[in-house]
Amino acid sequence: MFKCLQEKLFNWTGSQSNIYKALFPCYNKMVKKKRVPARKVSRKRSVGKNKKMIRSTSKKINLVFKNLIFFAILFVLSRILYAVSGSETYENLFLLLSIVFGFVGVAFLIVLLIFLFLKIMKK
Repeated sequence: MFKCLQEKLFNWTGSQSNIYKALFPCYNKMVKKKRVPARKVSRKRSVGKNKKMIRSTSKKINLVFKNLIFFAILFVLSRILYAVSGSETYENLFLLLSIVFGFVGVAFLIVLLIFLFLKIMKK
């Protein structure tokens, strides 16, 4: 059998698909994938499905301000607990928490300043 295959390979001068046909007799019988045609998209717009929630600028500013106050309180609380704690493990924990809450608070402060700047420029 191998001798037959070697002869076919060495004597064959054709494309790669022809070599596959010579080596594998069932190559021609392989089933190709059927392509499913894409479904047509209806032009109707759904009213409730893709409706995005639009908030006013004052509501956004209010939400950012509340989050800023919340993380500022958490930052101050963690700094106080850092100073009061006696164990080194607690000191490290509260220091890490104060750093995280501080960065999140600064991020909310930047967002608040951007919203206030946009509100001023809008007028």
